[in-house]
Amino acid sequence: MGWPGSKGGQCCPICSQSFLGTSLKYHIKTCARQALANLTNCQFCGRPVRKEDQVEHSLRCKTRCRKESKEPGALAETLKGYQEKANALRVALSKIESGELGSLDARGCFVCGVCGQQGLGLAQIVGHEEVCRQRLSQEGRVPVADKEGQDGGEDPFSVQLAEEMAALRQDILSSCGEAAADAGEKLVLCLDRLRDIVRNACFREEKKYRRLRLSNETFAEAVGRWPAALRLLQVVGFESVLHSSKSGASPEPHLLLAEQLSEAALQAVLDALDGKPPQPRVHAGTGNLQELAAGEEDTNSGLLEACAFCKRSFRFDRIAKHETRCHASKPKPSKFDVVSNVLRGTVGECHINAVRAELQNGIRLAPLTVQPEGYTCPRCLRSFCAEAFEKHSRSCKADPKSSG
Repeated sequence: MGWPGSKGGQCCPICSQSFLGTSLKYHIKTCARQALANLTNCQFCGRPVRKEDQVEHSLRCKTRCRKESKEPGALAETLKGYQEKANALRVALSKIESGELGSLDARGCFVCGVCGQQGLGLAQIVGHEEVCRQRLSQEGRVPVADKEGQDGGEDPFSVQLAEEMAALRQDILSSCGEAAADAGEKLVLCLDRLRDIVRNACFREEKKYRRLRLSNETFAEAVGRWPAALRLLQVVGFESVLHSSKSGASPEPHLLLAEQLSEAALQAVLDALDGKPPQPRVHAGTGNLQELAAGEEDTNSGLLEACAFCKRSFRFDRIAKHETRCHASKPKPSKFDVVSNVLRGTVGECHINAVRAELQNGIRLAPLTVQPEGYTCPRCLRSFCAEAFEKHSRSCKADPKSSG
């Protein structure tokens, strides 16, 4: 099963909802602000829990902590780890709300701003970036462009994208003159269309998503009218060709991308459209930061916690909510007691324990004989109550001999 949003959308790393287009970048800040306002720490375990679940969670967590208090050293170490993760989670949410974090890959996971590693979760991104910065400072890792006698410190692809983005802004400002509001609207429209184009080129398998007709009015109004935008698409890999969309029609100018866009190229284009500077390369003699970060905890192991009741694994920011509602933590219903249900309130109530013991030993009780109440018809030998017997006796035509 693929990742949520792998068919053209992205999954929010906070609430796990899927979004299409550019909706996620507007949603994630609001989602982080709401999550911060709705979270509180449990007074017993220190894990984040929703405010509406705090009372019920505290009752269960208090009972569990009492059971684990036989080993105070291990319990204290566990609680300390919970508190550190809760603090890291709050720091990450605060940075997302303020706009310091928010660079996501195609799957909706965070991208490290130092080494470029993708697939980082909400509880990992802050610690991962701190480790990367510490290793850079301790081992003297500097971009190649900062070293004397070294050329090509930045990725040429990212540099070309940044240059075309600057030219695009200049084209739009020059065409609008003093109307700054119109220039802003046209720039936003152009960037949104470009994002949709590159995402479709990456995630959609159909060739029609990699074929752009220049005479299309919608495309021409948003993108095609700006030469810098067309050059940016050519930097991505689109080629100018003559193509006929219908059989028998005359060929028209198109921009065509032969193969699907890679996720790495997509991320570079999205960063350029968002105005982020090109990522500097790391000096070859110093190794790769991604290789240095390989010794860190695995993504899933760093994010998942096992439920104390059902042993299923959940994200750290979801585990407290699950344990509050986990069915395995609730007491199992008592087994239905047939003997007590039958004999309670009768003269045989004093024999309940003896009967239950006999049933457990495999002794079965004799079936109860129920004496028919009322009258028996002498012809058909059927039993009736007094009212029904009077009515039946007038219509019964059975032969007593055949009944016997």
